[in-house]
Amino acid sequence: MKKTLILLLIILLNGAIFATIDDYRLHLKITDMTRASEPEVYFDQIIFTYQSREPVRHVGIAFAHENFREIHSYQRNGHGVFFFLMPWPYVENIDYRLIVDGIWMTDPACPTKIPGSNGVELTRFSVGRERADEKISPQIGGDNRVTCRFWGEEGDTVYLAGDFNNWDPYMFPMRESSPGIYEISLFLSPGIHHYCYYVNGESLTDPLNDGVSVNLFGEDVSRLVVP
Repeated sequence: MKKTLILLLIILLNGAIFATIDDYRLHLKITDMTRASEPEVYFDQIIFTYQSREPVRHVGIAFAHENFREIHSYQRNGHGVFFFLMPWPYVENIDYRLIVDGIWMTDPACPTKIPGSNGVELTRFSVGRERADEKISPQIGGDNRVTCRFWGEEGDTVYLAGDFNNWDPYMFPMRESSPGIYEISLFLSPGIHHYCYYVNGESLTDPLNDGVSVNLFGEDVSRLVVP
C-alpha cells in the first residue's frame, strides 16, 4: 500500500511539473533530456538547461531585456536536468544570467560571454540574424493553439480582436515579449476565423498574414484557418 501511494505521488508530481507544456513533441524532448546543453530554439520556444554535480535546490534565470527585474524559476525533469522554457521573442541576441541557490553566475552550458553595462559578465545566446528575422503570424500549433505576433514600436498598446471574442477591442491585450514585439496565444476551434489588431486605438490587419477578407462594414480583416 505504501509503495502504491509513493508511486501515485511521483506520477502526480510529474504531471504537475509538465502541466504547462502543452506540445507533445516538446514534452517528449524535455522528458528525454539527460544533460544540460547550450540553449536552443525548438519551434517557438527557447530551452535553457542547467545541471550540476552538487545538490541544487533552486535555479533561476534573469534577462537583460527585462533589466534583470524578474527571476524566472527552472523546473527539473526525471533525469535531474533543470530547464526553463521561454517563448522565442524573435530577436537575434538574448543576454541573461543564472541564479543558482541565490548565487548569480553565467551559464556554463553556453560558451558566449559578454560584459554587461555595469561590468558584470553576461551570457549571450545568439540565434543568428537570418533566423531572428523570421516573422511568423499567425502560428498554428497541432493543438489548435494560435499565436499572433505584431511588430510595432516599443511602448505601443496592442489588442487582438476577432470573431472569437465578438470583436471586443479590449478583451485580449497583446504582451510586449521583447521591445516592439507583441504576442498573444489562444486556443481556437477548427475552421475559418477573422481578426484584426488595435494598435494605439487604430484597427489594422495583420501585416504578416496575406489572408484578407472584407467584413459586413466593408473593412479589411485578416483571415486564418485552423485545421
